[in-house]
Amino acid sequence: MNESYYKVTRIIVVLFNFIFFITGCGILSFGIYVQIEKGDYAAVSTTKGLTASLLLIVAGFVTALISFTGCLGAFKEKRTLLWIFLIMMSLIVILEIASFIIALVYRMKLKDDLRGDMISSIEEYGEDDQEGITKGWDWIQQKFECCGVNDSLDWARYYEKANGSHRIVPDSCCVTEKKDCGNPYRMANHSIKNKIYNKGCFNELEDFLKYNLLTIGIIAAVLVVIELVAIILAFLLITHIKEAGEFV
Repeated sequence: MNESYYKVTRIIVVLFNFIFFITGCGILSFGIYVQIEKGDYAAVSTTKGLTASLLLIVAGFVTALISFTGCLGAFKEKRTLLWIFLIMMSLIVILEIASFIIALVYRMKLKDDLRGDMISSIEEYGEDDQEGITKGWDWIQQKFECCGVNDSLDWARYYEKANGSHRIVPDSCCVTEKKDCGNPYRMANHSIKNKIYNKGCFNELEDFLKYNLLTIGIIAAVLVVIELVAIILAFLLITHIKEAGEFV
């Protein structure tokens, strides 16, 4: 490798690793955000597509961690550090490809799984041993200002039928949420529609999840391209250092 070309490559690798550190922090933050935002939803549905967010958390953490190793290896011209960087970055690429594939596959089949999961979980709302489902439904209905799967009547179709409850809807369906606001004995029948959300949660939740899965997929695809370039450059540096007679 030409000496001047080698110096330019070395500088680029150092800069790439600085960018990777910032990028890794960004991926980690986004993965945590998606994981927190869908955390309560996870109790309502068993859809596995959102494991993509967990892969991004892992990839972001590892990227930020090893970027220092790559930067130091390029700056100090240490083959061992560059090999560690190259191997670890290759593993990250594999993680991100897996994240992209999971996001793409489950984004396409999300609708098939989601409705059935929501209907099944609505029957277990309020049970002592199903606190996660109860919190999940409350979170969804308040966040998206919706009620039930298809509409507010789902609580009569599924929940009241299964539990024999006389409660018309959970309090989280109320436009102004307060204790027992969803109880028909505390709500005049003629004004129910003005006090509770009537649109269903299915479409709102599906759009939310599809958007996050698409974002995860795009981030993963872009990063894979950038990181493949970094891997090639690191390999070129290793080759040059070897030719120069450095063995560390």
